[in-house]
Amino acid sequence: MPIQFGHGTMRKQNININERERMTQLTQEEYETLDDCLGSFGEIARYSGRAMYGGECLGIIADNEERALFNLGIALMDDVTPETKSLVKILTRAEFRSDNMGRDSAVVYFPSIQLPDGVLAEDDEDEE
Repeated sequence: MPIQFGHGTMRKQNININERERMTQLTQEEYETLDDCLGSFGEIARYSGRAMYGGECLGIIADNEERALFNLGIALMDDVTPETKSLVKILTRAEFRSDNMGRDSAVVYFPSIQLPDGVLAEDDEDEE
């Protein structure tokens, strides 16, 4: 079932993430804009989902998949900047999946979108 998001449509489908030429890496500015838009309803994470074989991608951890996508869409439409326009373009063209992480949270992840180099690296997480 498509989810309307900005001017495009996000589709929840299975994709072959081994097609590395289709990968998109967020810029630092796009990452910071996404983080700001998520606010208190979600957290960005590096995530390795099913059939990704250790590859990492953009993940959004939230209490509810649908609410996270809805709130993100509203936040991106509310703050129109070159970075949000770029994010809307990237997110609406990307396939996404979700995993339940227990009772209180889920992760929505985008196998074809990578975080900027050095952002949320394992070394950074160990230092916190």
